[in-house]
Amino acid sequence: MPSFLTFPYALGPTTSAARTVQPRILKTEFGDGYGQRVVDGINAIRRIYNVSWEDISRVDANLIDDFFAARSAAEAFYWTPPGASTPLLWVCDNWTRTHTTVTLDSIQATFTQVFDQ
Repeated sequence: MPSFLTFPYALGPTTSAARTVQPRILKTEFGDGYGQRVVDGINAIRRIYNVSWEDISRVDANLIDDFFAARSAAEAFYWTPPGASTPLLWVCDNWTRTHTTVTLDSIQATFTQVFDQ
């Protein structure tokens, strides 16, 4: 079983963590408007979070940016979403870093739940 790192940034997102739920189904359409749908696999409910850290120090922004770059959207990591009590596995599909002031940055990232265990 692979070992996964834990997302190192201790503070949660500073402004938002919007969750999208993406069910995966198999669907077949028949004549006369009739169709059937069935859940596709045992992990058919995938969660996607858009998280933001606003006006954080360059040191913290570097830590987050470097962590995402080292994983390259291919290696999963543990992260505990807001309101959850246990960490789940995620990949960071994309992120944006903005220099907001001379000393502060903001990062927006997309975390997609994976089921690699």
